[in-house]
Amino acid sequence: LSTRTGVASGELARLGRALQNTGMDADMIGPIFDRFNIAIAEASEGTGEAGAALQKLGIPLEQLKGLAPEQQFEVIGKAIQGVSDRSERMNLAIDIFGRGSGTRLLRLFEDYEGTMARVDQQLGIFPRIMNEMSAAFEDAGTEMAAVDDKFVEFASGVISEFMPAIQAIAKGLASID
Repeated sequence: LSTRTGVASGELARLGRALQNTGMDADMIGPIFDRFNIAIAEASEGTGEAGAALQKLGIPLEQLKGLAPEQQFEVIGKAIQGVSDRSERMNLAIDIFGRGSGTRLLRLFEDYEGTMARVDQQLGIFPRIMNEMSAAFEDAGTEMAAVDDKFVEFASGVISEFMPAIQAIAKGLASID
């Protein structure tokens, strides 16, 4: 997910918990950033609705280009929350994050700093560990998948040695009246 979204593993953990703390499913973090990254790319190309939304928020694209995706998310979220009209906030959030996530993210943006401070209290050093160890965790996961494959390969080899006996037993059982 970190590779796909461009967001560091520890930040994904923080944002996932923030979503949970504001009533959303932590699994939404991937689709939210997928949509968000597309919106930023479209805005850079001058297409899509996000470019106009960023202009309304007073956020120049140049300001976002030097930031990590999670920092872009924060800048935009705080800017959206700074809009006084609720329906305009909702429309801007939809233009940038999509219809499904935009309106639900407003709850997170209402008190972004407070929510993230609570998240940091809840998670402690976990995000730092995830950032430092994400490559090792990924490697371990790959190796564990290989172990799982080896078990299937081993079992297939063992079963193949006994297949003539298994077939004879099955044939004998099938012929019993």
